[in-house]
Amino acid sequence: MKISIDRKKITEALTTLAKAAARGNAMPILTCVLLRAEGDAVRLTASDLDIEVTLALPAAVAETGGCALPAAQLRAIVSRMTGERIDIADDGQRARVAGGRAKAHLPVLPLGDFPLIPAVNLPAGLDLPASRLAAMLEACSIATSTDGTRWYLAGVFLHHDAEDGCLHGAATDGHRLVWVRTGEATATAWSGIIVPASAVSVMVPACRAHDADQAEVRASDSKIRLSLPGLTITSKLVDGTFPDYRRVVPPAFTRSARIGRAALLDAVGRVNALANEDTNSKGRAIHMTHHATSLALRRTAAEASSSITDEVDAVVSDQAVDADPFVVGVNGVYLAAALGSLDCETVDLATNDAMAPLRLTPVGEHGLAPIHIIMPMRG
Repeated sequence: MKISIDRKKITEALTTLAKAAARGNAMPILTCVLLRAEGDAVRLTASDLDIEVTLALPAAVAETGGCALPAAQLRAIVSRMTGERIDIADDGQRARVAGGRAKAHLPVLPLGDFPLIPAVNLPAGLDLPASRLAAMLEACSIATSTDGTRWYLAGVFLHHDAEDGCLHGAATDGHRLVWVRTGEATATAWSGIIVPASAVSVMVPACRAHDADQAEVRASDSKIRLSLPGLTITSKLVDGTFPDYRRVVPPAFTRSARIGRAALLDAVGRVNALANEDTNSKGRAIHMTHHATSLALRRTAAEASSSITDEVDAVVSDQAVDADPFVVGVNGVYLAAALGSLDCETVDLATNDAMAPLRLTPVGEHGLAPIHIIMPMRG
């Protein structure tokens, strides 16, 4: 194989592929990127056996063929080279990589040893704007579980809703929930699939880079494939049953407050600062109290020797709130993450009592209609 390729494009491609290539003590071939040159293009593929990413880039191909090169080394070298073009040539044993006045030689692994995910027919699917898919996956990703014993929560649940005809997405770690949906009707045969968090982390930036394009998504019971111009991502799905997440969302709320999102996020950040300084207070609650025209926040350190309070203006729905106050405890890290993920000026913070779930939603038009649910906590 002998090719010449744009340095900037291959650097960007290798950055994307690095998220799919295996690391650490994996099989040596899985830490490589596969290059296949034919016609006027080169196809680059990386895989860790669970997810596979393939990109096609235009290239000047002097000799067709292919090789497998160490992904991390190739990316580190190419990203630091100068000049507009990168020349790569291999003799079956070693590959010569040249850019500007720099030249590097890397070991070549056998092309046939690279384990590609078998091509299968994925009949069920949909087409939607890449920007919309990225927004859905990114919004839900903050709530995916990292608990290995609850593997069925380690991803984003996508399904077609028969009632409104829209694509819905949800994620939960058992302590918080994010639920979003597309604003337009979407035809798909999916009853429900769980896209693993590792695949979501690759799909979101890929869709962001193609936000003006349509994303073609196809799935079976075990795999999902995302196709964008010049890019294909194939991943295994999480094998499990996602819980009925709608059951934790109360049908109505008796007390709500409309608050400026930025002001509340700043206040939560200040109150959270106490926990950042005190490692023993990790996970302790922010205590929130509704007043007639404001929302008060308080946090106390584990030893109760330090505390911090703050207050933000709010429009409270229950005007008898001062006569019947109650304190809601909520994880400050979860609340900050939810507020930070929203793109709006005002949010609605609603609950029913001190031990009921807290609902956070944007006020006004929002294409995904996101609902954040955070379970209450003591302490």
